Amino acid sequence: MEQIQPKNKIFRQAFKSSNRPHILMVSNHGVHEWHVVPGLPDTGGQNVYVNQFSAALTHFGYRITIANRGGYPHPVTGKWQRGLHYLDEYQRLLYLEDSLNEFIRKEDMHGQIPALVRALENFFETD
Repeated sequence: MEQIQPKNKIFRQAFKSSNRPHILMVSNHGVHEWHVVPGLPDTGGQNVYVNQFSAALTHFGYRITIANRGGYPHPVTGKWQRGLHYLDEYQRLLYLEDSLNEFIRKEDMHGQIPALVRALENFFETD
């Protein structure tokens, strides 16, 4: 499941070797990314808040994993929302995948929760 872009290997190693306390944040929005594009479905203020809160927590000595549903192409770029994406050595975004390869609105995501929880458990068992 884990896909790491070559440029992020340094961040991954630093993240994994850090002794900072780790916080898992879960975002229920359909499209979460480091650079929020306003106007996309399920994208807006909460996404900005989650990213800014994550940055503030790293300032206070934490490392953060933001988990969000992925497994589908980005609505603008077409790039698949998969794997881990590091912003820096203390912040990473984890796209969890289920059996559907399409965008689902946050209001309709309840049926996917069991599969997403299993994906999250599997990730932390192997991370």
